Amino acid sequence: MLTEDQFISYFEKLAIAHLTIRHTADGLKSFFEVEDTEELTAFDEAIRNTTGSTVMLVVAGEGELDDNNSESHLQVFDFQIYILQKLKTGVKVPDIRSACMAVLKTVLARTKYDQRRGNVVPGKTVNFRIDKIPVRKVGPMNLNWYGYTAMLSFSCPFGLPVESGTWSDIP
Repeated sequence: MLTEDQFISYFEKLAIAHLTIRHTADGLKSFFEVEDTEELTAFDEAIRNTTGSTVMLVVAGEGELDDNNSESHLQVFDFQIYILQKLKTGVKVPDIRSACMAVLKTVLARTKYDQRRGNVVPGKTVNFRIDKIPVRKVGPMNLNWYGYTAMLSFSCPFGLPVESGTWSDIP
């Protein structure tokens, strides 16, 4: 089975490679994992600690396990991605949001590209579809950060073996 950390690591690699987000480039810190969307101080802390002008925040949500009424099992991971930019003098909020939407679309396109090549979690089958992904405006956050958030889902097949090493009553 796959883990939440594998997906967080994938998103961090995207933030490093993205030429607008530039996480770790020139000492920039512009990627953060936020544990809980209800905990607003975590968002504020992440934004306060960013050194870039564009930031990616990732919130690992819940998921589900499904047997599809068969022996084909799926594990679903839900994530919320935030792309935010700091409002600067002379720039309008709609322009910031347009720039954030453009970055978000490139992240979705790259994720689809990587999924088709098996690069989301190397060596594992990960399914990702761009199909009616909920997207909403965000901001102001921490007074002057605006952008968009999107809800993403990944599904991964997994086995459910019943093994004797787990149960005392199975030989």
